Amino acid sequence: MASTRGTSFGSSRAEVAAAKLADILAGQQTGARLGTKEEVRASVDASLSLASFNETLRLLQSRGLVTVRPGPGGGVFVAEQSPMARLGNALLGLNIDRSTVGEAVRIRNALEALVVEDACLYATRADVAAMEQALARMRDALREEDGIEFLHSNWELHSKIAATARSEILSSLYLSLLDLVEEHTISVRSAGPMSLTEFHRERLGIHEDLVRAIEQGDLVEAAATVELHNKGLGVEARPSRGHRRR
Repeated sequence: MASTRGTSFGSSRAEVAAAKLADILAGQQTGARLGTKEEVRASVDASLSLASFNETLRLLQSRGLVTVRPGPGGGVFVAEQSPMARLGNALLGLNIDRSTVGEAVRIRNALEALVVEDACLYATRADVAAMEQALARMRDALREEDGIEFLHSNWELHSKIAATARSEILSSLYLSLLDLVEEHTISVRSAGPMSLTEFHRERLGIHEDLVRAIEQGDLVEAAATVELHNKGLGVEARPSRGHRRR
């Protein structure tokens, strides 16, 4: 049977439909045909627009839960999940509280040095350009004193860095932890006495140094910046939404 243990989604119509379809998948054999796209849409939510249902399928495909095949005999099928997909879904479905988020941050920070080491070794000019775009969003957010946008831009930067990792295990685990932290964190705050604006300015400088070290392939400077990066952070967890553990 397909394993959707730990799978969680958000609250948009497409995400709600994805969660409902994930529940249906739990009782199906790997490779089973669920029907045509229209049949599956009708079984989940007939009022869902085609665009929203396509987003539903995209979400499920990104989690490795379904495949969509075109042509005669095609349609929506239960995917065979890789160990990495099962791991990511399990992490995203944990029953979350403040201590869980803190633990996820601690583990993610422990992986940061490995992720950044790969980035120093393998990041292309296009990868660095994507990191610079995320940095630009962080700068804009700091200027506008938009703490939430700063936080999301920060996470976007880290996802761009992790995307350069050559190890599927490393990148999948890191990104799954990052998703968990992003979904359940209300804010990140300084562990010290500085104001939020001062804290964000300091964090921006650290991330600028980190991207510069990656661009130059400077492993020593990158490692020192990661160590600085991981100090002085506090997280405030969002209350659990009661995700099921099966």
